[in-house]
Amino acid sequence: MAKIIAITGANKGLGKAIIEKIIQEAPEFDVVLMTSRNTERGFRTKGELEMKYGKQSRLHYQQLDVTSLESIRNFAEFVQKTYGHIDVFVNNAAIYSKTGQFTIDIVQSTLDSNFYGLVNVTEVILPLMRENGHIINVSSRMGSTQCIPDPEIAERFLSDYLTREELFRLAHDFLEGTRAGNWVARGWPTQAYSVSKVLVNGYTRVLDRELRDRRIKVKVNSVCPGHLRTDMGGPSAPFSVDEGTITPMIMIKYTGEESGRFWYNGGVQEWA
Repeated sequence: MAKIIAITGANKGLGKAIIEKIIQEAPEFDVVLMTSRNTERGFRTKGELEMKYGKQSRLHYQQLDVTSLESIRNFAEFVQKTYGHIDVFVNNAAIYSKTGQFTIDIVQSTLDSNFYGLVNVTEVILPLMRENGHIINVSSRMGSTQCIPDPEIAERFLSDYLTREELFRLAHDFLEGTRAGNWVARGWPTQAYSVSKVLVNGYTRVLDRELRDRRIKVKVNSVCPGHLRTDMGGPSAPFSVDEGTITPMIMIKYTGEESGRFWYNGGVQEWA
């Protein structure tokens, strides 16, 4: 049976770099399915990679906008009809506002892409995940609960008893606080991206526990690639995009049993 890997947000930056590394270093994958929100840019990137590495029969493309339920369902239907399953799914698509502003529109769009979109696409593709498959959530050390001023909120995230319902209540409270203009009084930081990644790291732990309880043999881990010189990270970031692929590639090729963990700098790190 063919081995399939799919990655979201793969038309530029880290996503594109990971695709290149898979082409070069992971021949075990028969299909490398790259996705992007913008179809034109996605096919352009696919063409660039084929020019660089030769016509890649295993490099495939399908449109996927993680903020659109219709797009997610169309993607899942395509995967089901074309391949029947996925072995490794990399949730890489994300946005980061560099305007310096903090508004409800920025917070909503950031959470829609980075958290709600990630959750929605994961839930829809989960039935397509092959046994012993791996879901990899690209996250960040900025998603540490240390960014949250209120220790009670931080403890709710770190609780071993964190549930899906509690996680979504926390996300809702951050949004409502921003909408009402009292997010600081509620104990939240003025950092949409960081909170979105705290939520992703929390979701990784929650989903891992749910899968174990349901005896579903699929791993899920979060991975921080580091602060990279990309459109998102900016030109002064300390690491190149090539360096940023190191830990994600360890995860992509990982055959161990660790799940529900946070990975950085080549290994498991305690999330706090």
